Amino acid sequence: MLFPLTVTDRYDRFGWIPALPKVARYVARSGLDNRAFDHAEVALSERGGRRRLACPSGIAKISLIEVFQNREFDLPTGPIGTRVAERLQQRLREGGRPLIIDAGANIGATAVYFTLMYPDATVVAVEPQSDNFRSLEANTHALPNVVRKQAALHGEAGRQLEVVQPASRGADAFRTVAVSEVGAGLQRLERIETCTIRSLLDEFSGHFPFILKVDIEGHEKEIFAADPDLLDRFDVIFFEPHDWMLPGEATSQSFLSFLAGHARDFLISGDKIISVRREAAA
Repeated sequence: MLFPLTVTDRYDRFGWIPALPKVARYVARSGLDNRAFDHAEVALSERGGRRRLACPSGIAKISLIEVFQNREFDLPTGPIGTRVAERLQQRLREGGRPLIIDAGANIGATAVYFTLMYPDATVVAVEPQSDNFRSLEANTHALPNVVRKQAALHGEAGRQLEVVQPASRGADAFRTVAVSEVGAGLQRLERIETCTIRSLLDEFSGHFPFILKVDIEGHEKEIFAADPDLLDRFDVIFFEPHDWMLPGEATSQSFLSFLAGHARDFLISGDKIISVRREAAA
């Protein structure tokens, strides 16, 4: 079922605004955007019903536009989307429960969206940064199918990473790096433990892997290098590359190797790559 979702964020002093391109919204964030509003309302259906979401940062506002207005996490249209939907319905008829992992959950916009779109699924929202995690809790506390984890997804479980704020990217941009990699231009904020795709699949072993969203500011490199065959069990992967942010570090290389080594279709939605499994997972 598709919900007619819209974002109705309003500037108190400036009236209604249209959705702006992502780059323009980043520019706006440095001045008008953060001062104008810190919540948005999402219309859940044409018959009424709305959910109020906290979006205290500029990046959070952009996330709401991408998720609910641009619909960048919709399944592809056409034969590929039909194939995924039919496969999902078959697994549900067999009594299976879908697992959706939202890595880099931020304030929970995608977690809310996935819960609305796939009410039978368990959504595991993984977010390392404490301010974002508090907003994630506030935005999803009434959704019993959302499991929140304050952790950093990585290729190795149980590691300690530093949550840092790059000086060049504004007050609401965060990354996780190895403790030994904190250097000039990075402000330490907190230390966080890692989890892995395997540890999450083990924890939710009664589910079948359905959707994996990966937007983790460069650590995607470790994720896709660690266990690519395990990742191939997910029917759909939404991947946001960060080579633009970390030039020369080849953060997307392991993902591209994963695509080349597995039978999956490749699509683009906004600034995200969608990878769809061609055959049903065993």
